[in-house]
Amino acid sequence: MSSHKELKNIIDKFPKNEVNLASHKVELSFVQDIQKLIREIQDVIDQAYTDEDEINGEINQIEIAKERLLRQLSASESNAQELKVGSKAEIADLKGRMAKAAGELGIDINDIKGMTELNALEKEAPKVGDYLNGLIKKAAKMAK
Repeated sequence: MSSHKELKNIIDKFPKNEVNLASHKVELSFVQDIQKLIREIQDVIDQAYTDEDEINGEINQIEIAKERLLRQLSASESNAQELKVGSKAEIADLKGRMAKAAGELGIDINDIKGMTELNALEKEAPKVGDYLNGLIKKAAKMAK
């Protein structure tokens, strides 16, 4: 029996490690919560990177469109100016030469073929030029 007593004495000298199953269960529950939250946050981060790529792609498209728009506005400004000023001067010059020639020939300038259309364009051109200028101003603000 002495061996039993000696064994008990040896066992008693080891530190007592009580296993608390309740705390392990709680810890395991938190580990599962942590893993779930990590997956959820990682999913949101992954989606954010996808969003970032898509937004950058759209920004690039906007920048390209702005550059095209600015080039178009530059070309359109000269067209608007031509419609408002240039065509008026050209029509006035042509009408002056036609009136002189018609007077020498004794005919009415309005009887010359194409005068009806020319008179209509003389009225329409500045209106189109004004409209184009308005559109240019609006587009220039948007292109900033």
